[in-house]
Amino acid sequence: MTTVDQTKLQKRLEKIVELTKKREEIDKELAILTGMMVETTPPPKGFDYKSAVLSLFKENPSVEFSIDEAVQRVSSQYKFTAEKEAVARRLNYLTDRDKTLERVAGRRGVYCLRKNPEEHANDAGLIIAN
Repeated sequence: MTTVDQTKLQKRLEKIVELTKKREEIDKELAILTGMMVETTPPPKGFDYKSAVLSLFKENPSVEFSIDEAVQRVSSQYKFTAEKEAVARRLNYLTDRDKTLERVAGRRGVYCLRKNPEEHANDAGLIIAN
């Protein structure tokens, strides 16, 4: 059985913790410098992505928005950095489940307000009346 010098072990553990903290700081700085990380601000109290995205389309009923355009509009309207993933999830929910929006045919990631909310296209592209 080997014996471990407790002071050497403690010094090693402290060095590991110190190097880990330095590494995290360097990784953060590197991510900011390379543009991978965007400084974010928290959303306002009571903010809801679903209602924000839906209001964007209700205010502009004839406009088609890509995911990036929707993120930009929500961010500027509510004065915070909206998360692209959260906006994309809400767009997909409002399209697939809520049937309020529809995808623009032939344009990936572009959505518009459903023209006739009583009808929707199934997976085969056939129009089905509710």
